[in-house]
Amino acid sequence: MTLVASIEDCRREIAARADGFLTFRTRRAMLRAIGSTWSEVEQTLDDVLSESYQPSHAHLVRAHLAILCAKRVLPVWEAKFGKTHPHRLVDESEQLMRGAFDRMALRKDAMNFKSAALDGGAEPGPDGFGFLYAGYASAFAANVVVWDELLAPDEEEGWGQEMLDEPEDPDFFDCAAWAAAAAAGDFPWTEQKQWFSPDKSRAFWSWYLDSAVPEALKHLSP
Repeated sequence: MTLVASIEDCRREIAARADGFLTFRTRRAMLRAIGSTWSEVEQTLDDVLSESYQPSHAHLVRAHLAILCAKRVLPVWEAKFGKTHPHRLVDESEQLMRGAFDRMALRKDAMNFKSAALDGGAEPGPDGFGFLYAGYASAFAANVVVWDELLAPDEEEGWGQEMLDEPEDPDFFDCAAWAAAAAAGDFPWTEQKQWFSPDKSRAFWSWYLDSAVPEALKHLSP
């Protein structure tokens, strides 16, 4: 499927769904249409984490897109905590994209923030856990910058297609999913329905397709 066709599939899905959500399966098909990931060109995770790794243009597009998603919901974090760690991760990610930051330092910073500050959870605010999801968006954006999105099954590394298309483990969510949840108040499947806004969900995914994806695609050509 071409990238243009996959983007149109995404638009049809968010228009048709009552919750305005862009599913993992449809979104990942679009991201994959941008270009191959490292696992599809006979590279391993060790190769990606080596000093010699050079990101493909497709990786750079997906990295820019993840950063845009994380930046979109930084105000949700700011409303509760001010400008703190997620802003630093986004700044470090942008520095790495310019070749001005160390990849392993960014990976470590993102992993430490996720495990120490986010995975322990928090008490919800009046509007739910949006602030927490915004934090996850910044950590997952940093991961995309370091090693790209997880889009293709890799049984050796421990993930299959079903795990990517319908993930139950939040570690297999992507940056955009976390950002959408921050923007919409929660995920569509939350039991606390008062926190989730279908209109805000659809608005986020419309912005994602109409503004963020075209902006990121500017980095597709050398």
